[in-house]
Amino acid sequence: MKHPQDSVQEHSIQDPDSFWTHHAKSLHWHKEPSTALKHTTKQITLKGNKDTVSHDHWSWFPDGMISTTYNCVDRHVENGNGDNLAIVWESAVTGESAKYTYRQLQDEVEILAGVLREEGVQKGDVVIIYMPMIPAALIAALAITRLGAIHAAVFGGFASASLAQRIDDAKPRAIMTASCG
Repeated sequence: MKHPQDSVQEHSIQDPDSFWTHHAKSLHWHKEPSTALKHTTKQITLKGNKDTVSHDHWSWFPDGMISTTYNCVDRHVENGNGDNLAIVWESAVTGESAKYTYRQLQDEVEILAGVLREEGVQKGDVVIIYMPMIPAALIAALAITRLGAIHAAVFGGFASASLAQRIDDAKPRAIMTASCG
């Protein structure tokens, strides 16, 4: 007997453009995409020689414009759901817990985005998030994204040498960190 999810999976495999275009309609777009997937072939020149390798390249919603932060937070407040719970967090380590409504989450994201903007973070900059799994890590990711910057999450359990290597590679404008969890 087929499970109802099987037909969903079949649709996603048989006609991915139709499948993803349909599901993208549940999101708010600043500019709706005309297609879900665009396939091209790219060439890579191998290091140390002049040989090239071609590979498939897929672009998702290539002509669409969307805001992750708006879809995750702001639209819920605008639609009258600001007092609904957005985050329920419980620490397995400390036993602490916290709850955030969409409106509280929006306020926290806007405040942190403002602080980061004042510190010079702008579109295209990299900001490392080196935190345990706490609400502040999600708030940081959303605030960074709101500015059009790139958040790079680094596992909070890495030793100093591993963290230093990632900082050298990413060349971040800022690092968000915490010592709790």
